Amino acid sequence: MNKPDNLLGEVVSRATMAVVALAMLFGGYKCLSFASRIRQEYIHSPQYDAHQIHPNIGSDSGANLPAMIGIGLLIVGGFFLLAAVVPVELLSRLVSPPTATLHDGAEEDQARGIANFFRFFGRR
Repeated sequence: MNKPDNLLGEVVSRATMAVVALAMLFGGYKCLSFASRIRQEYIHSPQYDAHQIHPNIGSDSGANLPAMIGIGLLIVGGFFLLAAVVPVELLSRLVSPPTATLHDGAEEDQARGIANFFRFFGRR
């Protein structure tokens, strides 16, 4: 009975992570579209013309903060979506520490490097 509970827990956690990732991606999109709208309104305003004549006077449009927040949400949401879609075995293989290092008395070809790269793709 432990196996179905484990499978159900994994499905629920991945579905939750996918929903959170999609919400972050949607929020990032909305932030970037809002920043674009702020920038367009600023370009069509009289402040933009005054700023073009005297570049040291005036301020920017204020669209930088929503744009940075949107980019951050897109990056984090993308990583969450990747974690929700990629199988656990692949994630554990990518994140796990190497099994042997040169300091443990291992051979040089067993150290992390080119040998593990080819072993990852099934060529050895």
